[in-house]
Amino acid sequence: MRCGVFLISRRFTRGPIHARRLRDLVAVATMGLILAGCGATAPSSVAGTWTGSVVDALSGPATLQFTISQSGSSLTGTWSTKFPAAANPVTGTLTGTLSGSTVTLTLSINNSSCQESVTGTVSGSTMSGMYSDNNCGGGDGGTFSVQLQ
Repeated sequence: MRCGVFLISRRFTRGPIHARRLRDLVAVATMGLILAGCGATAPSSVAGTWTGSVVDALSGPATLQFTISQSGSSLTGTWSTKFPAAANPVTGTLTGTLSGSTVTLTLSINNSSCQESVTGTVSGSTMSGMYSDNNCGGGDGGTFSVQLQ
């Protein structure tokens, strides 16, 4: 649905004042319902499997997958990424929060103290955003975009 400014034309006709008030009330209620559909609603859940791509500043493009479980605003799960030249995917666990349409994640890498800090925005079935390294010694980061499967 496209949102915009709607004008409701009103004919000034003679008639009982109650009928005009009722017509005005219906017009205002209709306008409220139309405009209520214009705002982007925050997702109530991001639980599920998200797959897509990542572009790392140092390593280039790769595939990315999040498997997220949700309890209230708290998120847990697993993640993996696979770079074309790598023999095996990089995997780990994730923790985070959902606040409105903003997802904040910490990705822990298996068998490492290195972590990724992720901030994404959810719009419909797409999550996209940026990430940066913590305790990895390289100052790496990048962008990602994943779709809910």
